[in-house]
Amino acid sequence: MDKSKLKSISFVNRSVNARTTNTIKPRGNQVHESLQRIRERKLVNFIEWGPASIQVALSRKSPYVQTSHRVSGLMLASHTSIRHLFSKCLNQYEKFRKKQAFLDNYRKFRKKQAFLDNQTLHAFL
Repeated sequence: MDKSKLKSISFVNRSVNARTTNTIKPRGNQVHESLQRIRERKLVNFIEWGPASIQVALSRKSPYVQTSHRVSGLMLASHTSIRHLFSKCLNQYEKFRKKQAFLDNYRKFRKKQAFLDNQTLHAFL
């Protein structure tokens, strides 16, 4: 794509996981060439745990949407910090599990449930 047809985007975060869904009328390999140029120039820093790619879905233009623009739809998702959140949750869980913290309520519930099941069984018999 020519520079006049592209919009510039500046990314604030160090890493970006970008998934885009666009409705475009491309000319030949126009989209592929643009994505290749983005990869070669390293214009986007990708997340380390995912594939280093931008996903583009080309489709026909909707007859229900009137637009004069070449790109009529966009979805961008950034999941850059979720890995650290999951790691923190897992570490906390492992610490609690090792100390058997907060398990008393579950043990009591299980005993109460077994007791209630026995009462129901006796009432049934």
